[in-house]
Amino acid sequence: MNGRFQAFLTQHIVAEVPTEMEACLDCDAIHCAEARYRTCPRRLERAAALVAADEGVGAADRDHGEPRPPLG
Repeated sequence: MNGRFQAFLTQHIVAEVPTEMEACLDCDAIHCAEARYRTCPRRLERAAALVAADEGVGAADRDHGEPRPPLG
């Protein structure tokens, strides 16, 4: 692939959807207004679950002194 074209693609295309936005992939809305995004129950529930899981892993690390496993 041409180096300039590959650089353009790398800069302008999202390679992965952020984990906290996975719920947005199944939504029927084509465009999500800021107010709807901020109050979306599915997205907020997913974000809360990620925070809880992250805190749970952090607590286990503090209790046992083990390094955190990589996310993903």
